[in-house]
Amino acid sequence: EYAELGMDLGWAYARWQAFPLAEREFTELAKQQPGEGDALFGSGYAQYKQNKLPEARRNLSQALKSKSAPTIRHVWVVFPAMGAYPIFADAQTMLGWVDLVGGDCGRARKTFSLALEENPEMVSAMTGLAACHQKNGELSKARDWYVQAAEIYPEYPAVVTGLQATRPGQGKR
Repeated sequence: EYAELGMDLGWAYARWQAFPLAEREFTELAKQQPGEGDALFGSGYAQYKQNKLPEARRNLSQALKSKSAPTIRHVWVVFPAMGAYPIFADAQTMLGWVDLVGGDCGRARKTFSLALEENPEMVSAMTGLAACHQKNGELSKARDWYVQAAEIYPEYPAVVTGLQATRPGQGKR
């Protein structure tokens, strides 16, 4: 009967950047309610933020297959030189970030593209796609995604720095 409060507590821990506590809360909720998409998403998100990529991949993948689909969440991303910024994220987009951080840009692109099919204004997926293109030296394609993201969230640090880094004349095309 307190599962909803536990979910709120888990996301509050995530908002406060207390990822080990968030992971513990979401893992417990997932045990109590097998197949609960939001609990699996929360657990995978907390694991991603702790660089536990295999565990994050497993939980986010399970969240996407769960009977109760995970919802889009408002999360805070910390940029050390710029502060914390809110952004919307979903399990599909976070799975893309797991792939990108894990070094698999090919799989990340597919995952981010799927996220954008579901929600065409998901800035976190746009910046993920841009980062993949940027990482592969495809600065023009990266810039296109950063420009599209800037139309929705122009002050988001990943967008601002991405636009600066992909300005024409900043590297090879």
